[in-house]
Amino acid sequence: MAVLYGPFNRAGTPNRHTVQPSPTEEDLLHLTVDKIDGRRATGLIVYPGHDGEQTAGWLLGAGPGGLSKAGRKLNEGNAAAFGDFDSDGVRDVAVGDDGGRNDEDGDEIEPPSIHKTLTIHYGNGRRAVFKGTAGPAISGDFNGDSVDDLAFGGVVDSFWPHQYTSSRIFWGGTGGPRAGEKVKGVGLAAGGERLRR
Repeated sequence: MAVLYGPFNRAGTPNRHTVQPSPTEEDLLHLTVDKIDGRRATGLIVYPGHDGEQTAGWLLGAGPGGLSKAGRKLNEGNAAAFGDFDSDGVRDVAVGDDGGRNDEDGDEIEPPSIHKTLTIHYGNGRRAVFKGTAGPAISGDFNGDSVDDLAFGGVVDSFWPHQYTSSRIFWGGTGGPRAGEKVKGVGLAAGGERLRR
């Protein structure tokens, strides 16, 4: 795995780069990166290859020297988003069921510990689990209170007729987010629109 560090020149050449083994010990299929703002190191979640089923990603924490060499294996879930959901100044990560399934063998379900589950891994080691929906995860300050919130859900739950799982807003705050109202989708959040309570 090659990691490129900025600043980048106009030709796209990085200031420096490192090469390190993948923590998954296999090819990477996709990744989720924390906000890149140039003021601090950026964490990264890498996922091994899969056929649509929910897989466990590996969290590579960021420090003064760059990404950690050894990752921390997270729970299964292909949707992920970073944020400070409990407003303690330490980055957290949310991992959830994105709704994808490997149905090649006719098995279109995931175990109850994964199916329609969202897990928040706090920077201090705590975890919180929420049940009831699946889909993409998007973080941001949706109500303007300077605390990261999380939008999660809205995946197609059946082939025909299309039925969507409900999307929920998890309002960030001291102690961690609380599940808020359902919304019609996470598209507004993805577009940067503020969502009102």
